[in-house]
Amino acid sequence: MDETLLLELALGLQTEARQRSLVLLHQPVVRVVADPHGRTPKLQVAFSDSEAGDTGTVEVSISSARLPGLSPLGNAYLIVNGKSTFPLTSPVVTIGRDPANVLVLDDLRVSRAHAQLRLVQGVYVIFDLQSTGGTTVNGRLVVQQALAPGDVIALAGVPLVYGQELPAEIDATQKLSTEPGNAEVL
Repeated sequence: MDETLLLELALGLQTEARQRSLVLLHQPVVRVVADPHGRTPKLQVAFSDSEAGDTGTVEVSISSARLPGLSPLGNAYLIVNGKSTFPLTSPVVTIGRDPANVLVLDDLRVSRAHAQLRLVQGVYVIFDLQSTGGTTVNGRLVVQQALAPGDVIALAGVPLVYGQELPAEIDATQKLSTEPGNAEVL
């Protein structure tokens, strides 16, 4: 099976866990196992909690973090050091002190090639590039992490806030008549 697909599934599990307010202590490991009965494919997640001794398997419906037809390109951004906004307009954004990076951070604490943002299934994921000072998301040291709006990233202490503008929800539009109590749904 394609390793990229397995990575995307693991990142989807991280996103689903975050949406359900669950904390993963380790990166999920995804294995694909054929259903011997040949039924419709479903995603099942096996889990264990070594501290509590709990184990189990659950079916998970992973909802996409994006709305249909919505691309984060052009509406995602980073607030850099609380001072400037950097729009994310590329599916891969390299971050570091070296001028060859897409986002250059002129701070000696930041490695030359510190981190990289990659767009994976419509979600930006930050990858630490074996930096000296480390990368944290919301105070947790990470090697890779799917991002959600409001996440605070720190590259060796330099703060970046991930943001994303979502379009307004499309509701039924009402045409109001001049007569009270008469509304027509378009």
